[in-house]
Amino acid sequence: RAPKPQKSHMITAYNSDNQMLLRKKKIVDPRAPNILKLPPHPIPVSWGRVIKPFVPEEEAVAAKEALPDCTQLTLPILDTDLTTLGTDFLAVHCNPPWAAPLNPDRGDVLVDQIATIPFQKLAPYGFVFMWVEKENLSAVCDAMLKKSFVYVENLTWVQQRPNNTIANSAAEYVCRSHRTMLMFRRDVRQFPEAKEVELRHQRNADCTLDVTCTTASGRRKVPEHVYKAMETLLPEAYAPGSRGRLLELWAEPGSDARRSGWTVVADGPTTPETSLGKKKNKK
Repeated sequence: RAPKPQKSHMITAYNSDNQMLLRKKKIVDPRAPNILKLPPHPIPVSWGRVIKPFVPEEEAVAAKEALPDCTQLTLPILDTDLTTLGTDFLAVHCNPPWAAPLNPDRGDVLVDQIATIPFQKLAPYGFVFMWVEKENLSAVCDAMLKKSFVYVENLTWVQQRPNNTIANSAAEYVCRSHRTMLMFRRDVRQFPEAKEVELRHQRNADCTLDVTCTTASGRRKVPEHVYKAMETLLPEAYAPGSRGRLLELWAEPGSDARRSGWTVVADGPTTPETSLGKKKNKK
């Protein structure tokens, strides 16, 4: 049967004459049309997802391969002197496969191993964006603080299924339904030069809801929205025609990981075409 009109609804309205907020009753008819004003193109992620036209896989791969200003390598990340990649990055994005119980990424990386990466040399005045699991969140913050990187913000990815329900996965104590990317900045109290990095205010949400996709290596694919947020935050990190000052560690192998302005490094044995040439000396 048809719903009955609601008798009254209390709202707070601003009166510009006396500059006061007033509480008043407003009659609401649930059967009346609801006017919804859509934002201009391109529609923001907070409103919905844009479905792109279908493109054959061969064309999609060719387009990725043709992207300029991208360096793609495959290296044993924990056994390589990463400073040979550069020492002036403004952002280092890390997505290590953690050795956490029942981790969907089925990794073997420990916090102690992450602590050996010279972030203070790779991005002496920049940011480190690192995906963590709830089991090691605190330990990662402690490790980064020892390198004079302080926590400033985090981004949460709520994982969904294609039917828009929350994608829960097994965990040791509480089910996993989201991932957290911690944002660290070089401590400006110890390194005043870090204040000179230009930051652009953005209206990108720090919480994104996106479907969990599996990469070719069996890991959870980082949403596109995350990369755009990092690139928007640091406008000086890339100018067309330059190398770019954005570094990604534990990227996915293959053309899908390519982005203009990024140096993307996948973890694996060194091949002749992806060789860096210099490794750390082990004692």
